[in-house]
Amino acid sequence: MDDPAPRTSLSRAALLKLGAATALVAGAGTAGRASAEKAPAEAAPKVTIHPVPGPAYLRFATYPPLVGSTFVLREPGSDALIVKLESVTPLPSDGESFSLRFRGSARRHVTSGLYRVEHATLGQFELFLGPVGQGATSLGLEAVINRIQT
Repeated sequence: MDDPAPRTSLSRAALLKLGAATALVAGAGTAGRASAEKAPAEAAPKVTIHPVPGPAYLRFATYPPLVGSTFVLREPGSDALIVKLESVTPLPSDGESFSLRFRGSARRHVTSGLYRVEHATLGQFELFLGPVGQGATSLGLEAVINRIQT
């Protein structure tokens, strides 16, 4: 008979150390991003968008003219959330990648998830959005669109 595969074991202490190291790395990424956002503007590397065919709501070129416009976000079982498009940022990629930052009222708690997005020009579509910061008077939501040309 074949011997069963060797079992690897992980002690509780080793698991806790691994979890702490993972949290440290994840926290460093967030802290690094936060400090980078507050750092003086230096010459940012130029990001080239490579348009990929698809619906308008998934294209970078659609959003810069809409900065400052109102969007309605709907999540099943919740009231509509009115937000404004705050920024559109290209991201490095071999395709069409960018982030959309929205700002809305801080009167309610939001979670990451799939939202029905409504806009006067774009119509209705779904995007995955996640909270990226909540202050005393407003909250931030972000969608990252990453479309790779195949």
